[in-house]
Amino acid sequence: RAEVTTAISQREQWLILALDHAESNPDFAREIGFSIRPLIDQSKDEKLIERGSRLFGQDKQRMKIVQEYAAADKLAGDAGRGRETFKLLCASCHRAGGVGNDVLPGSSIVNQ
Repeated sequence: RAEVTTAISQREQWLILALDHAESNPDFAREIGFSIRPLIDQSKDEKLIERGSRLFGQDKQRMKIVQEYAAADKLAGDAGRGRETFKLLCASCHRAGGVGNDVLPGSSIVNQ
């Protein structure tokens, strides 16, 4: 799914078609929203940005949380603790390293 979403997002016309489909299919919107929302927000097309905001909602709260935890990106990681945390908090919806469920986009966007 992530690869297809990435391919769709590479061409603005395909992105528009994906948004057309997402507007009439809430399940599809949930599947692609996480992956393409940042690409929509970076677009120079104001109508596309507005459409994405209507479809996927405002992301101001998420950005606030990301900024609060930005410093954690500079900390040294512990793969063992991370794996256990993933199993406990993320695996019910996400799949990575053969663990979890493919409900939402996988963790291929983060360095494992």
